[in-house]
Amino acid sequence: MIRHPFLRFLAWVGCLLSLVAALALGLATAWFWQTFAGQGLYSASLGVVPADPQARAIVLDVERVEAAVPNLPLQVRTLLTIKPTQTQSGADPADLFIGLAPASEVDAYLAGSPYAVDRIVDETWSTVLVPGDGTPPAPQEAAWADSDRGPAPSVPIEGGSAVTVVMMNADGSAPVEVRLFLVMLVQDATTYQGWAVAITIGLVVLAWTLGYVAMVRLAPHPSPWQS
Repeated sequence: MIRHPFLRFLAWVGCLLSLVAALALGLATAWFWQTFAGQGLYSASLGVVPADPQARAIVLDVERVEAAVPNLPLQVRTLLTIKPTQTQSGADPADLFIGLAPASEVDAYLAGSPYAVDRIVDETWSTVLVPGDGTPPAPQEAAWADSDRGPAPSVPIEGGSAVTVVMMNADGSAPVEVRLFLVMLVQDATTYQGWAVAITIGLVVLAWTLGYVAMVRLAPHPSPWQS
């Protein structure tokens, strides 16, 4: 028969392990909430995209995008988002366009129009103007793989695949003055956080229960034969 002192020791060990696990999971949940704003969304600014004032579009070749949550096997969706800068001076600053297409489609769409070809290496931008005197057609006339239009349009970027990105004012006007953001969206983030909170509460309750058992139920009692 297992003696009470040994059972009491096991209860204390279980209480301690439950508290440590609850603390670790609680800190991880708090970090996730703070980093991803509670909705599984994290946005990092890549800065203002440079472009010549004559450029009617900005072209960016993205070779590869790798995004993941460290040490957590979560599915992450990566987006590129553009927003107008504070100095935006186009005809309709709130109406921007971003599109993805093969390089050949982009070349055909922008043929004859002045546009900027940009690169970013180690957070440093460089830009080259491709001269022209035309105006690109309306965005809806091109065969985009994906596109969006509005005050803060976004397009998804598949990790590991090269893609050409076009950023412009929706009316094709110049200059194009935008800030680029890399956005990480953790799918089912709310569900993960809900489970994490529930498990943390369960671990705290378990630790309290084991502590109560160790302190009260398995506490040594004086022998009735002792005076």
